[in-house]
Amino acid sequence: MTRSGPDERAWSPMPVRHHRRPSGTLLGLLGLGSMLCCLPITLNVSIRFATQEVARRIGVVPMLVLLFGTLWAGGVAYRRWRRWARRRVLRWGAGAGWSPVIGRTVWPWTSGQFRPDRVSVGYALTRDVGGYPVTVGEVAWTHDGLAGADRVKGRGHFAILRLPRPYPTTAVQRRRTIAAARAGEDEFVRRYRILLRDMDLADRLVARELHAAHVTGLVPPWTVIGDELYTVVTDRRPLTPHRVTERVDELLRIADLLGLGERA
Repeated sequence: MTRSGPDERAWSPMPVRHHRRPSGTLLGLLGLGSMLCCLPITLNVSIRFATQEVARRIGVVPMLVLLFGTLWAGGVAYRRWRRWARRRVLRWGAGAGWSPVIGRTVWPWTSGQFRPDRVSVGYALTRDVGGYPVTVGEVAWTHDGLAGADRVKGRGHFAILRLPRPYPTTAVQRRRTIAAARAGEDEFVRRYRILLRDMDLADRLVARELHAAHVTGLVPPWTVIGDELYTVVTDRRPLTPHRVTERVDELLRIADLLGLGERA
């Protein structure tokens, strides 16, 4: 028997999406990926078009003057910002017991594998922390001037702790090229390398707590040269009171993990 009339709609088959047709989410992801891939080209074309339009309206020479003027103004503003940040830290340090380091030319990295002529210290502060002299400051280097740094050229913060006695040169450095992770591989060994001049501190470098502190980012790479333990953290931002405190905390944590703060 054939149905007819209004009930006919109830028997009409519903459209079924083909199981191979991409879902809306997949199509959205594909569209987003296409946009991201095309973004550099779009920006390049937009910048070139804007440059040509500005040059057409005001001329090439005025456009170049405007461009260099903008870059110069940006550089001036950046340098003034860094000077302001430096004055702020110095004012804070004066009230917190820190003193400016004046006239120091010998630093831990001025001997051995380092090139002191390629390293410049912006400024530094010093004070006693727990009975030990600590120095914190800003540093910049080029042409691999700091052999233990994670970059050939950079800017950052350093912190130095004067130890109770000298030790052979020892360091934990971050590898500049890190291999892909493999199952069961020691993450500390994958990310860091140890340098030893002799075995005086070798037994302290296998401590699991030290390895975990490096892997989790609690401490930065460090070096011991003579009676000084120091760290360098790559960071283009200027020092602030908070960052000074961070650098000191990291330094003291390393000394505690190695047991170097104990008086002989």
